[in-house]
Amino acid sequence: MADDVTFRFEVLVGDRWQRCTAETLGVDKEDAETLDWSLVNDHELIGVYHDGLEFARRELDEAVVSFAAARENARMPSPAGLRIVLWEAPSAEGEPDVVIRASHDQLATGRLVIVASGVAAAVDQLRKARERLRAGVLEAATTDHLGRNQIAKAIERTWSRRLILQYLSGYDIIRDIRMALPPDWVRYDGHEHGGYNGEPWEERLGPFWCGPVMLELSSIGQVDLSIVDTADGPHYDASEKEVQAYNAAARQRALQAAEQVHAALYQRGLRMLTKEGEDVAVQELARVPVRVTRRSR
Repeated sequence: MADDVTFRFEVLVGDRWQRCTAETLGVDKEDAETLDWSLVNDHELIGVYHDGLEFARRELDEAVVSFAAARENARMPSPAGLRIVLWEAPSAEGEPDVVIRASHDQLATGRLVIVASGVAAAVDQLRKARERLRAGVLEAATTDHLGRNQIAKAIERTWSRRLILQYLSGYDIIRDIRMALPPDWVRYDGHEHGGYNGEPWEERLGPFWCGPVMLELSSIGQVDLSIVDTADGPHYDASEKEVQAYNAAARQRALQAAEQVHAALYQRGLRMLTKEGEDVAVQELARVPVRVTRRSR
């Protein structure tokens, strides 16, 4: 077991092992700040209660990913190998106790992880772009009062006309639900009660609130409704009896809200369905999310 360890990473440049730095990695100075600091610094750790060999293997497994990322950004010839050098002591003096070179498989795995992370980042950017587009469609329809045909024509190469109309029809259902519910129920958009700290356009995507009712609009225009208890929960050190009393009161509040919602939406010509497609009873509406659609005429 090693109490104190000192270690660093070295790279194979030509036929010599050298300290891992921006220069030896072949990275330009202006890109040096993008390097993983753990790859290019010496480390002195106190109280490492692991076997030195096991600790070194774990650190090397993590470093190969940073090494692969550095090689992606290198504009000069990159080093051919990576190794960890570790002393089971509070300083790098004398011969190291552990030296492990990254294998061919480890280096290949590191490169694969970097490629996969690039794909994941691209997928996330695409998801964000699609969300921004949906928010823009809602803004165009509600704030700018563009006609639906105008909206569909403007972005027909990005989003199909059918899906645009389907999405806006879902938003119409949300608008109708809010209009049907009591006017004194507080209405706002966003993920948190009392405000939202994300991008301003993200609030347009919901969830949409109306008192204890939370409405969610999917990308294909489906609307889900949930009854949410907005009262403050029991104190963290509340007794079991107090928690039970709160839960009982919460169930009663949900049932009362469900009765109002159920009647109001029925009168508005809206239908509430379970995930199996069955009409929802008041008691079920108080407990589980439901899908809201228009009743067939």
